[in-house]
Amino acid sequence: MKKTSSFSDFKQHIINSFSISENEFERLLDEFLSFYHLEVDEFVQYRHYELKKEGLGNNEIYERIQNEIRQYRFVSADLSIRQIRRIIYG
Repeated sequence: MKKTSSFSDFKQHIINSFSISENEFERLLDEFLSFYHLEVDEFVQYRHYELKKEGLGNNEIYERIQNEIRQYRFVSADLSIRQIRRIIYG
């Protein structure tokens, strides 16, 4: 990948590399930014909803969320399964 010098260069690089329209780039960027602006509690609730839609059971969901929190950009102590459950159900 060549070095980009501005946002417009980056944008054009992504549009060309993935053969997407400018509108598709804007939607992709909005999704990306909104996902990475989530707080830990919001992420837990969002992931629980998404994984439930995939048909996973709560025990598997809790463990997956616990592992994902360790891998993402959150500045947070590890959450226990109990803490995750409390975030979801109050």
